Amino acid sequence: MRWDLATAVASDWAAWLWGQPYSAELAATGVALVAGWAGRWIATARLTRLAVEPDDRLRWRVAARNVALAVTVTVIALIWADVLERALLSVVAIAAAVVLATKEFLLCLSGGVYRSFSRSFSVGDRIEVAGWRGDVVDFGPLATTLLEVGPGRDLHQATGRTVSLPNSLFLEHPVVNETFTDSYVLHSFTVSLPRAVDWRAAEDDLIAAANAECAEWVDEASRFLQQKLERYTVTPIHFTPRVHLSLVDADTLSLVARVPCPNRQKNRVEQAILRRFLDASAAHRR
Repeated sequence: MRWDLATAVASDWAAWLWGQPYSAELAATGVALVAGWAGRWIATARLTRLAVEPDDRLRWRVAARNVALAVTVTVIALIWADVLERALLSVVAIAAAVVLATKEFLLCLSGGVYRSFSRSFSVGDRIEVAGWRGDVVDFGPLATTLLEVGPGRDLHQATGRTVSLPNSLFLEHPVVNETFTDSYVLHSFTVSLPRAVDWRAAEDDLIAAANAECAEWVDEASRFLQQKLERYTVTPIHFTPRVHLSLVDADTLSLVARVPCPNRQKNRVEQAILRRFLDASAAHRR
């Protein structure tokens, strides 16, 4: 008897709840949220067990999260499409105010869409935008997170800070991608000297140090970079180490070195070349 009474009460409550406005949409939304969370959890668990490079695993995890989010939002939008259509017809009068109030939000969304279609960078790339420079560790529809590198534009060491950039910056500022190629890049750095020194000897020492440090990979890097860049230029580019002169002022000149090096070893290669150069310069003065 008690079981029948409980069943009847539960049935009445279920019928009442189902008869409320938007009950079906709310139930379907709950199912979509649970399914989206479960899909993301399963994908992340599988990626964690894959034997791949850390950068690839991080890139795939971010992609899986964003795909799960996009699919869930799309499904929820479809569920509420009819309700939203009726609601939009009643809020035309305040549409302008809503747009103004959500301007920054919409700009961030637009910047995220622009980044996705332009493919200007991905997780793991080192970029510079609006004066901020670092390695991309995460990006979403509204913001992009960088592991800051610097300080300044000439150093390549992590500062230990993260920078969260609104995606609207990508609509207003150019993005410099320092890791355009996957394996090798051309890296430039400057050595400043007083005009009184023997600049020819310094130039020879610097190019010798660059050749000695880059000899291990210069041929492979030249082939790789030529294949990557041949579709963007007609004039052939030389990828061997080079040194150019630049007059800073009446008392100072600069030796600008350009060398091919592994993508993630720019700081190490630069430091090694500078140490070779300083050792050679000190030997000449003895």
